Amino acid sequence: MEVPKELLEKWKHLRAHGDTEKIASNMPDDVRVSDETIRRVFTQGQCNDDVFKAMAAFYEERAGLIKQYL
Repeated sequence: MEVPKELLEKWKHLRAHGDTEKIASNMPDDVRVSDETIRRVFTQGQCNDDVFKAMAAFYEERAGLIKQYL
């Protein structure tokens, strides 16, 4: 699937060192991908549904945490 550009830009603004490893490790074992696969999403803008769900949940949580302190 193609990640909408607006959402990808939001993720890029929220991105921090080590995120790709954290996202990959949070995925269920049966669909887990390498951190390199997650890195490619930021450059190619495409991923499968499982990766999209994992990234969306991760960055939604981070955005909520940031919003809580602003």
